[in-house]
Amino acid sequence: MTIYDIAQRAGVSIATVSRVVNGSSKVRDETRQRVLSIIAESGYLPNAFARGLGTDSMKTVGLVCADIAHPFMAHAVSYLERALQSNGYDCILVCSDLDGDYKRTSIQRLLAKRIDALILISSKYEDAISSDNEPDYVADAARCVPVFVINGRIPGDNVYCTFSTDFDIVREITASLIRSGRKRILFLSDAPRFVVLRRLKGYEQALRDAKKPIDPTLQIVTRNEIAYTEQMLVERVQNGLNFDAVVASEDDLAIAAIKFAAHTGKSIPEDLEIYGFNNTPLASSCEPELTSVDNQLELQCAETVRNLLAVLNGETDILQARVFPAQIVKRQTTR
Repeated sequence: MTIYDIAQRAGVSIATVSRVVNGSSKVRDETRQRVLSIIAESGYLPNAFARGLGTDSMKTVGLVCADIAHPFMAHAVSYLERALQSNGYDCILVCSDLDGDYKRTSIQRLLAKRIDALILISSKYEDAISSDNEPDYVADAARCVPVFVINGRIPGDNVYCTFSTDFDIVREITASLIRSGRKRILFLSDAPRFVVLRRLKGYEQALRDAKKPIDPTLQIVTRNEIAYTEQMLVERVQNGLNFDAVVASEDDLAIAAIKFAAHTGKSIPEDLEIYGFNNTPLASSCEPELTSVDNQLELQCAETVRNLLAVLNGETDILQARVFPAQIVKRQTTR
């Protein structure tokens, strides 16, 4: 059955059916109910969608991440989808990349699908509050549906966040390396995202605490690509850079450092200690196995789902920010 058939059976125009489908308020209640009834009976739209138009609940949650190929985000999406489906909610996933305009339009597309709630995965969406010149697309979304942020900090009404102690754990790691006698500790990161900047600040604070100089040559920004980063490290060392420890903002980058060590004949952890971040499956799949920071992603996801269900059930006594202490998972790349 087509929209024309729906209009004919309901005795209304095609434009009226379109207004009903899109949730417009410019339709009389009697007409709206008649059209919705025919839609539900005919199967013109999935029954859940037709019911959602009438009950104002689609039982659908929008998930937004920058890159589903990233192990951290893939793990989060997998956990969230299973947890939400077990509670009767479907998911719509959008990969927004890092472009601000595309992130904004991605969220707008999800809102147009009448989702019940929105989950943003990672700190990459903190740029919504970083510029005075750009509209806050997260606040705009939160005026429509509750918004949940995993591993990011975005204050605002109807916005609920979980995040980890990135600053503290990197400060602790760096301080431990200094105490053990490491002289030149490299901080290796990809794009300067908000969570990466917090980790960098922890690294720098540990150096200040120990009254050590902050050497810009020991802060390398690279691509989140193992082969590219390995080659970059080889070239930097050939050009005179020396380091005896690596604190990486991602497990992928730490693995590049492991491959660099093999390439240059450095022994791990005797000559070079390496810490990764996110404790992805990569950390236990490499040789030697990687010591990595676990930022409690599954606990963050579980808390997000609990809060989402509570908010949608009308509960109001819910924390808008919850901190999960990061933990070091020690393996073979550290002493």
